[in-house]
Amino acid sequence: MEMKLYEIDKELRIVWDSIVDAEEVDDAMLDRLKQLQMDREEKIKACGHVIKNLRAYINALKEEEISLQKRRHQIESRLEWLKAYVAGFLGEGNKRDYGTVILSWRKSESVHIPDEECVPPQYCRISYEPNKSQIKEDLKAGASLPFASLVEKQNLVVK
Repeated sequence: MEMKLYEIDKELRIVWDSIVDAEEVDDAMLDRLKQLQMDREEKIKACGHVIKNLRAYINALKEEEISLQKRRHQIESRLEWLKAYVAGFLGEGNKRDYGTVILSWRKSESVHIPDEECVPPQYCRISYEPNKSQIKEDLKAGASLPFASLVEKQNLVVK
């Protein structure tokens, strides 16, 4: 049965402890240690390949999302054009019932703001989001910011 990476590590600790505690180390113990170390390396390598494959799959999905989004926008534009086209022939306020499709009008309201700069603050939504790149730059320059700190991390790189 194929062992999982954490199981290999557990077994390695057991074998290593038995080697340390043994009065005499036999070849079978050393062979088992070497085999577990090779198995561990193979598992880590396999995980690296899975990471690469998942990254490629994610990138393919992102490209497909962009393609689908462009296609959706094209179809939405076509829909709006066709609605305006039919509206021109139907005439405002007129209704048609063809059995399989009904064309009619309904009233709606929308707000038109020609110049958004002139809108008073009480009519605006404001959202605040930390500017992390500016905060990082200031911290690196020596600024003391009680609400933030630089944290050094290690990120796995898989090529």
